[in-house]
Amino acid sequence: MSGAPHPAAAGGAQAEETALRDAQRAETDRLLATRLDLTAVLFLVFVGGSVVIEATQVPARAPAGLLMYGLEVLVCLLAVVACRVPRLPLGPRAIAAASRARSPRS
Repeated sequence: MSGAPHPAAAGGAQAEETALRDAQRAETDRLLATRLDLTAVLFLVFVGGSVVIEATQVPARAPAGLLMYGLEVLVCLLAVVACRVPRLPLGPRAIAAASRARSPRS
């Protein structure tokens, strides 16, 4: 008798591992979609506050600050909506990462 597992048992373990991985991925996607909402709201509140303070302290920079803040609002809105679209090829992990990516400032 060899100690090798029975082929049917090995296939069952593989299927169980795949099912577990799929369940974990679905749970992670659900949590990320929920947390993205909270993160976007907190981000917009704090950045919005800093834009208001900067606009009152340095009025010359107000138009650029408001433009950038408007773009940030748009990105957050698109990310939250994209997480709600069923069957989108990108999952919440990719959407959350892309929405928070920044280009390096020079």
